[in-house]
Amino acid sequence: MVPGARSIVRQVGVALLLGLLWLHPAPAPAQTLPQAFVNTDTMPTVNGSTFTVNAGGNVQNAINNAAAADGNLTHEVVIQAGATFNTNLTLPAKNGPNPNGTGWIIVRTSNLAGIAVQKQRIIQATHASAMPKIQTTATYGVESAPTAHHFRFIGIEFIRTGGGAAGVGILIWNAAVGNSAPTDIIIDRSVIRQTVDTNKSVVLQGTRVALIDSVVINATRNAGDSNAVWVLDGPGPVKITNNYLEGGGEIMFMGSADYISNQRYQDVEVRRNLLRGNGTTAQKNMIEWKGGLRIWVAANIF
Repeated sequence: MVPGARSIVRQVGVALLLGLLWLHPAPAPAQTLPQAFVNTDTMPTVNGSTFTVNAGGNVQNAINNAAAADGNLTHEVVIQAGATFNTNLTLPAKNGPNPNGTGWIIVRTSNLAGIAVQKQRIIQATHASAMPKIQTTATYGVESAPTAHHFRFIGIEFIRTGGGAAGVGILIWNAAVGNSAPTDIIIDRSVIRQTVDTNKSVVLQGTRVALIDSVVINATRNAGDSNAVWVLDGPGPVKITNNYLEGGGEIMFMGSADYISNQRYQDVEVRRNLLRGNGTTAQKNMIEWKGGLRIWVAANIF
């Protein structure tokens, strides 16, 4: 072989290999789906007490009474359909026998037959008349207390009619997170809306929290970061499926600029939702996230 030819052949071979690698790069690693999910399909059987709230009654007292009952049993708070209650609500920690028990507190309309069946999305014009209305002018319409757990709302219309623009319709969270984070909170076949500017319609932060088959309308038009749903820092998992979501700056916002240590949200399921802007000129994104782990976004309509 001509002197130096072997070196030239080797160099040409290396160049060809690099060219092939450039044309055909190694495949990207497979994406990881959520490793934990929120089970919303299983409807717990009521084997405890039923607390009935008719027009003029006190919804908060009924919820408090359910939280003071045996935590191993499932209790229900049945609210008169069509009635309006002017109040804000707090989801308390259970404080009766077996406070760590996994029995549920179901807060529901008295007219389940008048709303969509399980796993079907609410149609506001059709089903809202079969729901009780919880109207509030508070900063937070519904707020979870530290360590609140195992609440499920079914067929409730939440309306924020006053308060500052920085307010929230439903706030499932706890600033400390960690062991005091809310767990097992489900909003099912409900309507959440406002007649005044509201920064966030629904905030979800905790373990096994879900928004399903519901209608969320944030009509705020003059705020760049008004959202239908905000998934705040928390351990997860989180489920947001089969909802109609309407918002301003971002329809759905995930995370925050300042993460709580070791509490970046993870295992988030966002599927089969219909997302719409509310017409604000401040519209930025349909979904925006600041980070997180294992976020499954599929089969949504934008």
